Amino acid sequence: MSDTPILPEPAPARRVDSQTVERQFQAVLSYHKSDTFLDAFSQPLLVLNETRQIVFCNLAFMELVGEYDRQQVRGKRPGDILGCTRAVGQSEDCGTSQHCRTCGALSAILESLDGQPCYHECLLNRFDGHQEESLEIGVTARPLLIDNEDYAVITLTNISGEKRRQSLERIFFHDILNTAGSLQGYTDILAEHLRELKLSSEDGVDPGRVVSTLQVIARQLIDEIREQQDLLLAENNQLEVQREPVSSLAILTVVVGQYLGQRIADKRTIKIDPESPDISFTSSSLLLRRVLGNMLKNALEASREGQTVRVGCRILEGEVEFWVHNESVISPEVQLQVFQRSFSTKGKERGLGTYSMKLITERYLGGTVTFDVCAKTGTTFRARYPCR
Repeated sequence: MSDTPILPEPAPARRVDSQTVERQFQAVLSYHKSDTFLDAFSQPLLVLNETRQIVFCNLAFMELVGEYDRQQVRGKRPGDILGCTRAVGQSEDCGTSQHCRTCGALSAILESLDGQPCYHECLLNRFDGHQEESLEIGVTARPLLIDNEDYAVITLTNISGEKRRQSLERIFFHDILNTAGSLQGYTDILAEHLRELKLSSEDGVDPGRVVSTLQVIARQLIDEIREQQDLLLAENNQLEVQREPVSSLAILTVVVGQYLGQRIADKRTIKIDPESPDISFTSSSLLLRRVLGNMLKNALEASREGQTVRVGCRILEGEVEFWVHNESVISPEVQLQVFQRSFSTKGKERGLGTYSMKLITERYLGGTVTFDVCAKTGTTFRARYPCR
């Protein structure tokens, strides 16, 4: 993602009436002589007035949103028509909620209306009438003055494929190299202590345990590759879910065991809440391990040496809830973007953990993922699933 600035406050909610929008539409048409000229552009294009309402859009934009004619689009704001989940069905207007402060499209529009040509990238969660999807959009904005009125000419480019490829490359090599590094380290230990077939553990190193650890890490290497494959399938609605009886404590024990002894957990403590009940329900143990593993991994990465990460489960309102708590506090700006694809709490070189846990939970496991932050106690991520 480009470095989109976080706005100090959302944009004003004021709109102009339909008569004003119609007059501005005619002014834009007169300026360009004919809408045929702008319809020739293959990229979606919008002309917005100073209150960020659409006064003109080309054919490519109509094809992008579907089911609208130009009259229905005119006077609306981009988020209204694109189906942005922050605008549609919410109490705030497009551009006016706190979440909109991090919107690259809004930043581009406001800068253009202020007379500055610019380019920003926008992470858009939209509902297409059937399901929610995430898009990365490149937004190019240029100022336009017609009859002493300011307009912004906006062109949209779908860069999801490019950003997806970049994210996968970064994540794949980061995770694979980390795992391979652990494998190499344990291999060195094994070679050193078995060179002369000294199979005792008198020096504090148990060769059998080293070999077992090597096997665990090798399995983890394969699992991380498969996790990336599953995420691609999930985004393409092709992931097959194999449901089976699941034990909540067994799942937690397996997930915690995956990280004990890893470098990421070095000098950090992982504790399973002793009051967590063992809940039996039906789900996909593989996908649950993916989700809870990402939660625990994020919590460990956010924790400092000496801190404790706590995990647990409980029955709440007829559902089973898993939770992972760490002592760090997520900043308000980061909280607004946690579940966006290509956004990471760990910087540009990281990526899809929170996005993937939400995607898999909500689209395939019928649950929900949320988080809460307390300045005194830290951050807790929660995943809830039907208890059936």
